[in-house]
This record gives sequence, C-alpha cells and structure tokens, in this order.
Amino acid sequence: MNIPKIIHHVCDYPNGIPGFLQELAKTWKDHHPNWEQRFWNKQQMEHFVHMICADFKPYYYAFPHNVQRWDAIRYLILYHIGGMYVDLDYECFESFDEVLSRQDCYIVTEPAIHAKYNGLDIMLSNALMAAAPGSKFISRIISELKTQDQASFTDFEIYKTVLNTTGPLMLSRVYESLKTKEEVSLLPADLFMPLTPGEVALALQDKADEHIDNKLYGAYSVHYFLNSW
Repeated sequence: MNIPKIIHHVCDYPNGIPGFLQELAKTWKDHHPNWEQRFWNKQQMEHFVHMICADFKPYYYAFPHNVQRWDAIRYLILYHIGGMYVDLDYECFESFDEVLSRQDCYIVTEPAIHAKYNGLDIMLSNALMAAAPGSKFISRIISELKTQDQASFTDFEIYKTVLNTTGPLMLSRVYESLKTKEEVSLLPADLFMPLTPGEVALALQDKADEHIDNKLYGAYSVHYFLNSW
C-alpha cells in the first residue's frame, strides 16, 4: 500500500476533545492497531503551514472562517504526509487495510440524497479521505483553493460558503473537471457513509428501525454529522 499507515484527525478543542468523540476516535485505532494516529490541534496545524506549506500561508489566513482552515489543512496534510484523514464524528466498524490497497487516493461519497439536493449526480465528502503523499488529485484540490474566486461566494451563508470553497461542493467540482477519473477512487456512501443526518439522529436516540439496521449491516464506517461550526 502506497498510503502511509497514519490516521489524521483535526481537533480544535481548547478544552479537550469531548468524551463521545474520543470514543469514536478509538474505534479507528481499534480496527487499525498497526497504524499511527495523530490529533492535530490549532497550534500544530499553524506550525505545519508555517514550516511545510509556507507558500499556502497567505491563502490559509485569508479564509474568513476557521472551518475553511480546518478543511484546507486536511488536504495539505494528505499531500505532504499522506495517510487517512477522518472527521472525529466518524465511527469505524472494519479495517480499511484491504480497501486502501490498490489506489493512491480515495474519497468517500455523500449519501445520494445530499447529491440530489445540490443538483449533483455524485457528491464527494471531505470527512473521510486517504491518499499517498504527492497525490495528483489532492494537488488539484490545493490548486483550486489557491485559484478560485473567493469573492464570488461571500454573499452566501457560512454553510454554503464553506461547501463551495473548501468543502464537498468544491471537491465535487474538481472531480467533475477531471478528463479521466482514474487518479481517484470513490468509496461508496452505502458502505462508508450509509446514513443520512435524519437517520443518524434516530440511531443516536436508540430509535433505529429495521431499515436503518439494514443500511448499517456490512458497512465499514458511519458518519454522525455532528458539525461543530
């Protein structure tokens, strides 16, 4: 496998990572015992940008919202270090060792209902990604962050601004611009992000029905959509 065995989490929690998120992070180490697990706080992220990605500093600090920096840093980490990036509100059920053994870049897709809501056939997510250092697709993402017209999104509410500039809609835009899609492998939502936010809410309240149980059966992971911004 060309992808380094490192699991990265971005965790800007000045008072410490909440207990539930710590439990979810532990599931990734439990299923990947021979992988290193790194937790990136604000100081570590900024140090990384200053020392390793100095050319990106003007763009990093120009973002009006912290969440855009948290998005950007995950692409920079994957490009320069490689490994698997995972949001802290993600639970792992199975090892990804075999899943990540064939390509140099993997991106999970959002549930179909999210794509449909945004007028897309496929919508990529940046909550779960894996890449080898120097990945061509991750390089394209970073180039997009440097060259896109940020001003064209300033009239949007913060959620839409983030989606379009550093989040899933930006990722999907870069993916659709590819002449050939071979440089990235998509991990299907059915196996890696099987539940919608509404279904997650029911599951967390112990109200999961047979339909939800069936969607979780055989899945490698589940995203809980616990946005902290």
